[in-house]
Amino acid sequence: MLAGMMRDACGKDLQAGAPWRLPWLLGPWTACLLLIAACGNGVDDGDSKATAIPLLPSGADDREMAAALARHLPGSQQRVLSEALSLCLDPGTPESTRSVLAVGVATSASLDAAVSFLTRISGEDLFDAYYALGRRAGAAEALGLEYQRRKAEGAGALERRRLLWGMGAKPLLLEPILRGDPAPEVRAQALKTLAAFGSADDVLLLRIQDAWQAGPESPGGIEALDAVHALSSVKRRGSPTVREGALVIMLEIARSEGVALQVRREAVKRLRADLPPEVLPQLPARPPIRTNGG
Repeated sequence: MLAGMMRDACGKDLQAGAPWRLPWLLGPWTACLLLIAACGNGVDDGDSKATAIPLLPSGADDREMAAALARHLPGSQQRVLSEALSLCLDPGTPESTRSVLAVGVATSASLDAAVSFLTRISGEDLFDAYYALGRRAGAAEALGLEYQRRKAEGAGALERRRLLWGMGAKPLLLEPILRGDPAPEVRAQALKTLAAFGSADDVLLLRIQDAWQAGPESPGGIEALDAVHALSSVKRRGSPTVREGALVIMLEIARSEGVALQVRREAVKRLRADLPPEVLPQLPARPPIRTNGG
């Protein structure tokens, strides 16, 4: 009878003459425990994986994906992160879905897991995720440590730059990066993050001016276009006096013949709402776009 019960539970036939006889010599309860263990070990991994239902169903719309992530992440973090990572690395996943997954993980996963997750995927569409992560307590410090580790390992500039998107809550962490990172695009991101989240004051204006005048090849220097972007943030956030100072520096860039024409045009475009036309430099018009017909 007991053998029949175990056969039904395990789905295995206990044939006479098989090794199943040995456990009964050790006593019925020992036999039961060994049989249960044998049943568990006999489960075919391929079958279990084939019948597993994804917690994050591929093809779900963004609202459904966000709901599934919120529902399952607290109790099944490792599995959910694995599925989310696979979806984010799949070229067929829409950008909006990638963003939903990345923001959800950045907001709700454990801090270490969120940092690890975001650094394993790439794309300019991750800004919102890094920003959401940066709002969490301790996240800016964690990203700063990740920056130091990746810099020591020789990671590329784009990998280092993305980490700075989430460090706006701790502007002091950006200071050594602005002074010491070898890549001008990383230094520029540090300065733009400072302009967006740090103190919009005269000190910052002076740093932006010095950085663009030094040029990207000099330590601490940046491209003129990055300076225009940083100045736009300061202009938007600063006091009237600071705002006026940002306009003066941006006008200086627009008038500088040593700056690329497309950058000067961008500066003029951002100045039009604040300065009269007669003050702005008259730059050459963009050449007409040629069609195939000539």
